[in-house]
Amino acid sequence: MISYTLLLLALLIPAQLNMPCGDRDEMVSRLSTVYGEHRVGMGLSGPQIMFELFRNPVSRTWTILRTAPNGTSCFVVSGFSWEVFPDGIEI
Repeated sequence: MISYTLLLLALLIPAQLNMPCGDRDEMVSRLSTVYGEHRVGMGLSGPQIMFELFRNPVSRTWTILRTAPNGTSCFVVSGFSWEVFPDGIEI
């Protein structure tokens, strides 16, 4: 389910969108220290682009990062009220 969501986001987000970008390690650290979000999933879009999902299980906030091979990550989207469903459950 998560991989389909990441693929859909990769296709829907225009390339020219001005997303905040920076060093991946710094962005991941900020997600952890400021928002309490930690990586819970990842997927590839083609051979070179990685999407990662970060979330905070208590506040239920979430963020998706897009990372290029050079280590530059960009915030794609973030939100709140992320729900996790058991495997095999379709809504």
